[in-house]
Amino acid sequence: MEDVVFENPDGSRAAVVVNSSDSARKFSVTESGSSLAYELPAGAVATFTWPGEPAG
Repeated sequence: MEDVVFENPDGSRAAVVVNSSDSARKFSVTESGSSLAYELPAGAVATFTWPGEPAG
């Protein structure tokens, strides 16, 4: 699994996750007490977005 997370000027965030393996992989993202658990199929790419506090 490879991933990168970006913070936008409005404080929102976006994560791009790539599963270059031959099988599905589970992962989770946790921030400020909230979390996401997901199973990404083999060879898939996914983008996840969530709100955040404005950068300041």
